[in-house]
Amino acid sequence: VLYHLVNRRDEALAERAYCPWPDMEREMRRADVPMFSLESRMPLGAFDLVGFSLSYELTYTNVLTMLDLAGIPLFARDRTDEHPIVIGGGATMANPEPIADFFDAFLIGDGEEAIDRIIDTVKEHRESGGERHELLESLANIEGMYIPQFYRIEYRDDGTIERFVTLNDSARLPVRRHIIHDLKPEYAPDRPLVPVMEVAQDRLSIEVLRGCTQGCRFCQAGFFYRPVRERSPEEVIEIAQAGIDSGGWDDIALLSLSTADHSRAEELVERVSNAFKDRGVSISLPSLRADRFSLHLCETAGEVKKNGFTFAPETGSERLRRVINKNVSKEEMIQAARVAFEKGWRLIKLYFMIGLPTETMDDVQSIIDLTDEIANVGRAIRSDARVNASVGCFVPKTFTPFQWTAFAGVDTLNERLRYLQTHLTNRAVKLKWHRPEEAWLEAVISRGDRNLSKVIYEAWKRGARFDGWTEWSNTDRWRDAFRTVELDPDQYLMERDPEETLPWDVIDIGVSKRYLKLEWKRAHEEQRTQDCRHGDCNACGIPGMPDDNVLTADRERKLLSIEAEDRAVNETKRAHTIPGQGFGGGTYRIRYEVDEPFRFVGHSDLMRTFHRACEIANLDVAMSQGYTPRPKAGFGPPVPHGCTSAGEYLDLELNVGVDDLVGVLNGTLPEGIRVLASTRIGEKADAISAVIGAAEYEFTFDADVMSPEDVVTRLTEFDAADKWEATKVNAKGKERVVDLKHAIIAHRVRHMDSRSIVTTIGRLNDPNGNNINPLFVLEHVFGLDEERRTRVVMRRSELYDRSGRPMSGIAWGGQKPRHLHSRSREFFKFLDT
Repeated sequence: VLYHLVNRRDEALAERAYCPWPDMEREMRRADVPMFSLESRMPLGAFDLVGFSLSYELTYTNVLTMLDLAGIPLFARDRTDEHPIVIGGGATMANPEPIADFFDAFLIGDGEEAIDRIIDTVKEHRESGGERHELLESLANIEGMYIPQFYRIEYRDDGTIERFVTLNDSARLPVRRHIIHDLKPEYAPDRPLVPVMEVAQDRLSIEVLRGCTQGCRFCQAGFFYRPVRERSPEEVIEIAQAGIDSGGWDDIALLSLSTADHSRAEELVERVSNAFKDRGVSISLPSLRADRFSLHLCETAGEVKKNGFTFAPETGSERLRRVINKNVSKEEMIQAARVAFEKGWRLIKLYFMIGLPTETMDDVQSIIDLTDEIANVGRAIRSDARVNASVGCFVPKTFTPFQWTAFAGVDTLNERLRYLQTHLTNRAVKLKWHRPEEAWLEAVISRGDRNLSKVIYEAWKRGARFDGWTEWSNTDRWRDAFRTVELDPDQYLMERDPEETLPWDVIDIGVSKRYLKLEWKRAHEEQRTQDCRHGDCNACGIPGMPDDNVLTADRERKLLSIEAEDRAVNETKRAHTIPGQGFGGGTYRIRYEVDEPFRFVGHSDLMRTFHRACEIANLDVAMSQGYTPRPKAGFGPPVPHGCTSAGEYLDLELNVGVDDLVGVLNGTLPEGIRVLASTRIGEKADAISAVIGAAEYEFTFDADVMSPEDVVTRLTEFDAADKWEATKVNAKGKERVVDLKHAIIAHRVRHMDSRSIVTTIGRLNDPNGNNINPLFVLEHVFGLDEERRTRVVMRRSELYDRSGRPMSGIAWGGQKPRHLHSRSREFFKFLDT
């Protein structure tokens, strides 16, 4: 959203950078490459502002990695006028204190309006030529901006906070959260970023609702993002239309804390589904409340593709649900699951927590009981019904009624987790869980103060990276860091006095401390609190509640008569038609090249890129039948990773033909992939994968990688050998011995200055697996180690059919058929022509 809002301004530019995986970090340090932006490759230190989106406490060490790689001092106190302003924002701003020493500023709350004021302030500062502290003073005047160096925390002897002291006249105490009052359509990106690689949440995400008043007492987001603000179905369809037209998405996620709580939820889902189902676009919904579940919603969301449905009962215990104010009954959840299974869903996902306040082993057993019952209901309806039960560890969060409660402890959580692992034995259930050790670290940081900055820095120096990823998580490293700085982590885990001044009291999110104390009391009395949208105001502290809730309709609003309007949407969704489109369809053989930087993209992602390009271009691609329709497209052999190509092939079936298919596709494909030609082929033509039998590769060796003399020597040895066997290991670890003398049909070498260019032709469809792989050739024929292999320029210069004819000649009616003659002069004479 911020990327979109900044880049729509002529005088501002936003670019992206992501924390490199540890192996990439190691290589960047070795080669002295600074942290850079993806778009222009500009070093981060050259920007005016460096902003971090912080959504999870266990990514804080990654901030230090990126700052350090960028050459920006880690601590705000060490930065000068030559360095960018470092700003943080996002969900963890409910307590920014643990990382306050690393940041010049934080934006607390919504950023859609504040970002324009921040840019205006920085622009004015640049034009006036003021000093760094003057810019920070100006930023402090923006609602929601927290400048940590303008505040000092004074402690009592027992380690508790006595008070906050402001050190600058611009500093506000407390800092009030920035709240926007409407989710305006212009805030949503009309051209969302489209990843080339497949990512975890690979769909068009549209925020349909912000805020929640359900009042679940464990849920920080439910209190932090009040009041409720909705987008209308009309606005959502408009945003989705723009996103699909520009990004080719085939899945829309209607996002919010609880989409089923939208006041027009059924209408919303039905209209979005109707608008795009003819384009094969499915609808994904986040976690649903079973008490808001409806048969209509279930049917509509699954019209295109039946994704798994997700419910979050949190616990199987009715008593504990009263404690946490989860207003849903066991009967409602069973009925919701029954409806989903009856309507064709095979998978139900359930989210639970262990370690909740007042939890007993009976409550843990109730998780097993509820999961078993839902699984048995599903199996009674369909034999392939499955339930995924995910168990998280409760972490007390700031600005919730449980902010004063103690963390259950690693030993207790492990005991309860082992109980679930032992006793949840239903074969239809798959159990997943959150590691208690990671929850321990999250609990410490979530309720920490500025003293934790020293611990985070020490852990980072000891190698802490990607702490939220299981393969990199190492809590021993963090415990060592606590010992080094002589800080006891248990002080952040124990129960807190409700009258105590807390580190995050420097912030006012709008929900009052008085209200949170009242909810804490009601939790221990097992009393429920009703949603204020459908009853009396609960006086939580948000000004104007419940009137500030921006709803698009009353909760009980019935579905409108929308068929005519949805027909209009369907008729206009392909309004920007393609010139020349309209004659009969058929299969088109497409030739394309792969160049920088696309040579680093895998084959499956390349296929997805073409499918997405067809959707953006509004091509009427023929689709397969079945549970998950797929475009009817056949690709040639994969281009090896790191290799460019002069000509690859794709067979694409269209329902409606297009005159200038080359131009249409090139208008939507990303940098590094370009269509060269296309021709319509007959219905009986062999599939491209069955046609191709050999490939020609060019390897360019610089002298510092391998001298011309060594290249010739290795090839001479290869020619003289009767066999040249090497061992291949597949992804499953299975070994196979291949003979490269059989895989390589022919080769030649020529020299240009100090470089050697080797042309090699090898088999691709050998039944014995003796197929050419350029990286394998570099390793086993030329004897190059991994580092030197990466410095050889590889290009696939031609593909041949099984008769030895170059594909570049066949597909477009060019050269006459020729046969491959193994290692013969005649063959290279043919190549030269």
